Amino acid sequence: PSRSFEYLLSEVVGKNGKPLPAEHLRGWCEFREERGGTRVDWRSRFRVTTPLIGWVAERVAGPGTARAFNQCLKRAKRRLET
Repeated sequence: PSRSFEYLLSEVVGKNGKPLPAEHLRGWCEFREERGGTRVDWRSRFRVTTPLIGWVAERVAGPGTARAFNQCLKRAKRRLET
């Protein structure tokens, strides 16, 4: 079985379907057996491409984006387990 994989998003879009000023640098998942199940470590790296203020936006929006992404994963986990 696969232990990991990498991916790259060609475009980052918002809820409205329009492209966001962001570049996906790398995404990867690693899998390992743990306590009779599978542990999944999922990482994804983005860069905000807005000139001059992109680095500020990354630091401000990063934690909120991570929380939203984690909530999506928790919902998916609940659905898979029911």
